[in-house]
Amino acid sequence: MTFIILFFAGAIASSVLVFLVKTLSNRFELTVKPTSERWNTKTLPVHGSFGFIIVFLVLLLFAISSFSPDLASLDSSKGMGISASSFEKMTYMIAIIGSTFLIFILGFLDDLFHFRASTKLISQILIFTLFILDTRMFFVSGYMPFDFLYTLFWLVGITNASNLMDSFDGICASVILTTSLVIIFLVSNINLDSNIFYLAAILSILVGCLTGFLLHNFPPASIFMGDSGSLSLGFIIAATCIPSEINIFYGYKESFEIEKLIIPIFILCFPIFDTTLVTISRIVTNKKIYHGGKDHTAHRLSLLGIPDSMNVFICITYVICGGVSAYLITIYPTHLWTIVLTFSIFSISLLLYLLRVKNI
Repeated sequence: MTFIILFFAGAIASSVLVFLVKTLSNRFELTVKPTSERWNTKTLPVHGSFGFIIVFLVLLLFAISSFSPDLASLDSSKGMGISASSFEKMTYMIAIIGSTFLIFILGFLDDLFHFRASTKLISQILIFTLFILDTRMFFVSGYMPFDFLYTLFWLVGITNASNLMDSFDGICASVILTTSLVIIFLVSNINLDSNIFYLAAILSILVGCLTGFLLHNFPPASIFMGDSGSLSLGFIIAATCIPSEINIFYGYKESFEIEKLIIPIFILCFPIFDTTLVTISRIVTNKKIYHGGKDHTAHRLSLLGIPDSMNVFICITYVICGGVSAYLITIYPTHLWTIVLTFSIFSISLLLYLLRVKNI
């Protein structure tokens, strides 16, 4: 019941606040005009993230202070302290709230001043380094510098993939919303007696906030989230996918298990797929990878004659396919490589087909 309340609180509050942001942005001309790199055909407000990221952070702080089982155990321990697991979870929550706020500010400043790609990258590396040092890394090799670099690459890569993905009405918000539901389903179906309060709090609030935002951003959009929104969403979802106490390591107890590397990739299959598609396309056409453009998955589907709203559902379906594959790995571990090969062949075939779509 707690998480249902948090969902509706996020949905209602973000919907109202996004409407207010949209009204004020139109009044004070805080808008973006159509360009050759954008899909929109009319001038629209661009700071929609103020309507849902702020709500997300406030509600998350409220959820922790009001419902956290670890705070309750701390009160009952009469100064004896809390377990290492509880301390790790609380530290994680503080780190994700602080890092999300910093990424949000970075994105907002970028929306205003249009930083160089190198400036944004250096800023992200600094923020994510602090986050990693406060939380956990992927266990890839057992050699800490390599594990650190892999985790940093993951956070930077997914965060910017989310930013690149935000090039079409409703895509970024819909994909992150669906991915959040996939994570909740996957972790809640792991047969372990574990407390996933923090993960459920983060994602129920996030799903609620994105639902409220999509009322204004689903095709045809009346407001954009801006870099402050897409970067923040990318970081949040990338961070929650790193195997940790928060997601109970996807049920895997050993330090290194290949599943703990593959499952996050399957969960975040669409941002990875879309960025790979765009990267290959721009290398072939000699365009800068980090610039905006109309060569993403949804744009190519539109050129095939598919309506914009249907494009969103097709992209969501791909997310669900990745989520189902991740779930199958957890229940059929002996068929791991069969599942990986099947989904990889499907993805590569789709990528090669979309690369053939011209007139971008």
